[in-house]
Amino acid sequence: MNALPTAPLKLTPSMLTFLWDDCRRCFWLHARGLPRPRMPFPSVFVRYHDVLTRYCLGRSPSALDVALPPGQFVGGELWVRSQTLALDGVSFFLRGRLDHLAQFDDGGWGIIDFKTMRPQPAQTAKYARQLHAYAWALERAAPDALCRTPVTRMGLFCLDPVAVAAKEEDAVWAELRTHWVEVERDDDAFETFLRDVLAVLTSPLPPPASPECPCCTYTERRRAMAQNHHKAKEA
Repeated sequence: MNALPTAPLKLTPSMLTFLWDDCRRCFWLHARGLPRPRMPFPSVFVRYHDVLTRYCLGRSPSALDVALPPGQFVGGELWVRSQTLALDGVSFFLRGRLDHLAQFDDGGWGIIDFKTMRPQPAQTAKYARQLHAYAWALERAAPDALCRTPVTRMGLFCLDPVAVAAKEEDAVWAELRTHWVEVERDDDAFETFLRDVLAVLTSPLPPPASPECPCCTYTERRRAMAQNHHKAKEA
């Protein structure tokens, strides 16, 4: 179990965003082919995302927020994959599916991620890794993958449900407060982060489990119960 998979390592934006912060031990195990059990994803969010994608397609980003330049949304749910990259002698690639891609009239490209939440600085910093991973994959694309460069704007378009605005027969109109949260490009900081990630993944021993990790807590408690049961049978 300690051996790393055959290089290059696959890093997904969701791994770098959620799993890294949740539990480094689970992150280490995931890279070795032992991912966490999949949790069901509420279908309402899938349908909500589909509605937003249809709404945005063909519209200008500036219609969402005046801080964004004019252009056009050109697609959503797009798979991206980087070429094989290397840091500190470790080969890896980035692969994931981005929410929305926009082309600006000045020739630049924008990565815009929709979030149903109230903006919070800690969450913004976390999602910044995700957006940087998409940008790197687009600008350093594998030969047969989607290539778009330069990525000049990245950010979160947050929709915060605040009230039910109206009720008409079989429809409810909800009030969503919108916030555009710009994510500044900082490739040096992202590269430093990737070096930390690769250092953990190439370690022969797993990091300590997070005390709040439900998967690791369950595993440890189940192991302890099995050991106690075995001792009781031998007694």
